[in-house]
Amino acid sequence: MIPSFISLVRADNPGPMTLEGTNTWVIAAPSGALVIDPGPLMQEHLDAVALATDGKVAGIFLTHGHSDHSEGAERLSEMVKAPVFARLPEFTSKDATPLIDGLQINDSEVHFRVIATPGHTADSITFFAERGSDTGLFTGDTILGRGSSIVAYPDGSVGPYLASLHALSEMLGSRSAVPLLPGHGPVNESSLPVVDQYLAHRLERVAEVRAAMARGITDVEGITNEVYSNVPENVKWAAALSVQAQVAYINESA
Repeated sequence: MIPSFISLVRADNPGPMTLEGTNTWVIAAPSGALVIDPGPLMQEHLDAVALATDGKVAGIFLTHGHSDHSEGAERLSEMVKAPVFARLPEFTSKDATPLIDGLQINDSEVHFRVIATPGHTADSITFFAERGSDTGLFTGDTILGRGSSIVAYPDGSVGPYLASLHALSEMLGSRSAVPLLPGHGPVNESSLPVVDQYLAHRLERVAEVRAAMARGITDVEGITNEVYSNVPENVKWAAALSVQAQVAYINESA
């Protein structure tokens, strides 16, 4: 299911928010591998990533700045002598330029494109890679391999997130099945159904929060207990931040 020019190195950092661990992706290209999300600062993991690149890396790319994706970037950059590229300057190497929407990297038959997908965080990016008929969509935390992603207030924003999902759905609608290669969780053989499922789920959650507010439940804790009643206590804090983001979106849309 993973395209032949792409390999997965999973970090040993499982947890409620990271699922099985952070997925680090390595794209083989003639001028050097492209590494997506080097993950946490765990030397054993970074050694495995470097080994997967055969020591030749053209660049290290971040889907966003959360530490479980970015913490190991500087160390890996030192190890393989390659720059780090990200949406925000603070995560980008001094001799590199921050990523912009639509940027394309073409290396012989390998084509790599940057797609700005804010929502999970303001700096979230999705990457699209293509070699011949093989393709892959690297979604970071915008879309996970299972379950739903968190849009946590204040950096997470529901309006941009919905717009990002709409844009991805439109892009994927004109293509044959593109494998979804997430930041956490398993690979999915086709991105489009998952994107559309995420969009429907988020709209459903917004409607549930709106209905709770209409019934007079206005505090975040009350809405969280009403809408996310089945969420385990150890991640209830994440649900509360998501509720804050949805309330902000509803108020902005009023």
